[in-house]
Amino acid sequence: MLNTLTSRLAIAASLTLAASSAMAIVIPINTADPANGLTDIYSATFDGGLVPCTGSSPSYCSFFGGDAPAGRQIVLSPNPSGVANAVPGGIAGATTGSSLNLTKVGNDLQLTGGTIAAAPVTLTISGTTTVTPSGTAGFVLDPGLRTATLNANGQAEFLVNMAPGTAADFSTFSSIVLAGDCTGPLCALIPILSLDMNKYRLFVDFDPTFTSFTADFIGQTSNNSLVYATLNSTVIPVPAAVWLMASGLGLLAGFRRRVAV
Repeated sequence: MLNTLTSRLAIAASLTLAASSAMAIVIPINTADPANGLTDIYSATFDGGLVPCTGSSPSYCSFFGGDAPAGRQIVLSPNPSGVANAVPGGIAGATTGSSLNLTKVGNDLQLTGGTIAAAPVTLTISGTTTVTPSGTAGFVLDPGLRTATLNANGQAEFLVNMAPGTAADFSTFSSIVLAGDCTGPLCALIPILSLDMNKYRLFVDFDPTFTSFTADFIGQTSNNSLVYATLNSTVIPVPAAVWLMASGLGLLAGFRRRVAV
């Protein structure tokens, strides 16, 4: 199996021997993947404070200063929300299409932002208020350069902290929620609601051939609320995937050396 995979990777990498070792590509998020989109919103206002980290907490728990407690007062429908190939409303400077901007440099993976637009989604708050935005919700990652190391399994974890600044700009609720989009006693809160995030974790996990990835996103707002999303890619076309293929060869070679020891 290893020999077969090595051969496939070698063939793909040989297609462009002259390719640069650092080539930025915009990788679309798969709008047809039913796992993609917003999956959860923990509200510190409605759900209570974060739970202290324990030995069984995720490795990134301390980065966020705690874990989200069980139970949610904000329910998404559908869930996952799905993603859209469009600019999320209420955000200046967003680019068209849901995508992440990634660059391979040596054994590092570099991230220079991205735009995620959610498909139409209904939010039910505390069982009393229903919000169905007319505009497209979503978020935009700060375009600054972030670097994470790719491990031997083709995984990279970005932990971005720009507090008190904005690391991920969520759609302005007052722009995407129009008159008649909200019913219930909590509608008066819409103008002051914000899911702008000053911290986020992005975990990218490439498939064995380095031609697609799955990705998990968690963003934290200034009041400790958390926004969760699944961001799985489309298949990355050759030659754009060549730097990933070459990386796969290097990582696989290291794996085979360790097995032989």
